[in-house]
Amino acid sequence: MANQQLSRAERRQMKQSRRKEKKQQSRMHPENETNQPLWANFRRGRCSQPFQPLNRTQRQFAALIESKKVAIATGAAGTGKSYVGLAMACEALEAGEIERIIVVRPLIDSEEGRIGILPGELNDKIGPYFQPARDILEERMGSGQVKGLIESKRIEFSPLAFMRGTTFNDCWIIMDEGQNASAGQMKMLLTRLGRNSKLIINGDTRQCDLPVGGESGLADVVKRFRNSPSVGVQNFVQADIVRDDFVKEVVLAYEGNDGSVEPIRQPPKLQLTPVSGVIDRKVH
Repeated sequence: MANQQLSRAERRQMKQSRRKEKKQQSRMHPENETNQPLWANFRRGRCSQPFQPLNRTQRQFAALIESKKVAIATGAAGTGKSYVGLAMACEALEAGEIERIIVVRPLIDSEEGRIGILPGELNDKIGPYFQPARDILEERMGSGQVKGLIESKRIEFSPLAFMRGTTFNDCWIIMDEGQNASAGQMKMLLTRLGRNSKLIINGDTRQCDLPVGGESGLADVVKRFRNSPSVGVQNFVQADIVRDDFVKEVVLAYEGNDGSVEPIRQPPKLQLTPVSGVIDRKVH
């Protein structure tokens, strides 16, 4: 009986030690945890079809990207400006025409957002800003491949403020939310271009979040390079919206047929200050 009780105690001890080992392994390799929620193992599959423009304006913009050093897309939201550039960049990377894709944008948030209070390190703070671009990349190439390309530095996401002193060779640079860059920042980015590189700038000057009185670098660069043989400008209008028919209704309600913005309210005066390497907003 004593031997039987002792063997039970031993078995109990062995079970406890196994449980401890399992817990340690799940902490070291959380992807092996069997009771994870269903979304934890979700992997977006790659698009099997080559990129095809959805309308004439997208085709014209794609032609500018192919033929110009700098291609600029301006105009209404929901027209696929970002999608065209990123989809073509994916195909150029996979074809071996370039070595890297670099996505940049100004870290100026719209009204309620404040990046300075987001938790984590710099990459954690800037992640929400670049998620729309990453979604497009994952749709085109698959989330697993995008993750690997990010880890190998062949896809990079960077705030515009960190571009000074960098030279871009053998890559495509896609700038989103270009309307929120200052003229000085736009000049700085343009002077980063090196051999076998292209710059694609997307934005809508009617959605500018710069302080009142500040001139958008997007509007400035369009004026300065309108007649440049190296720069192409494509304007997207309300009829080019492909996101959803309701978006057309929204744009029409807020901007009218002529695209002019109706004043809704006076935006607050903004002061931009660096916080942990990123930009914070203070409202006065």
